[in-house]
Amino acid sequence: MWGPKPGGDNGSGMWGPKPGGDAGSGMWGPKLGGDTGCGMWGPKLGGDTGSGMWGPKLGGDTGPGMWEPKLGGDTGSGIREPKLGGDTGSGMWEPKPGGDTGPGVWEPKPGGDTGPGMWGPKLGGDTGSGMWGPKLGGDTGSGMWGPKLGGDTGKITV
Repeated sequence: MWGPKPGGDNGSGMWGPKPGGDAGSGMWGPKLGGDTGCGMWGPKLGGDTGSGMWGPKLGGDTGPGMWEPKLGGDTGSGIREPKLGGDTGSGMWEPKPGGDTGPGVWEPKPGGDTGPGMWGPKLGGDTGSGMWGPKLGGDTGSGMWGPKLGGDTGKITV
């Protein structure tokens, strides 16, 4: 059941709040895009095979894309602000309280996830890491950063 859907029915179109679902879908606001996992929409409270709740998601569903706070996850993901990048460990995002297989919470990280990158205060850790400010450099124990309160065990696995 939904509100005005000016668009097609084969999974695409734009509509208002859809309380209910089609094969596991949840409830959301205006969705401007397709249905095959991609598109842009408003708050989606529910999920499609394990997805969580988030605000406007401008991107795909198979991991990449940009979105607002996503409370929940797609196969273990946490909660974050706009994430401009992929989901397979890379991308840039705002505070991510939670993680994808063990990482902590941090500020915008424009860079990759396989070790290097730059970010703001990271409160939490990745297998023993501590808390620090902007780290402009690598992750394999090297680089430059601000106050780091905690140990590193020489590396950061994100």
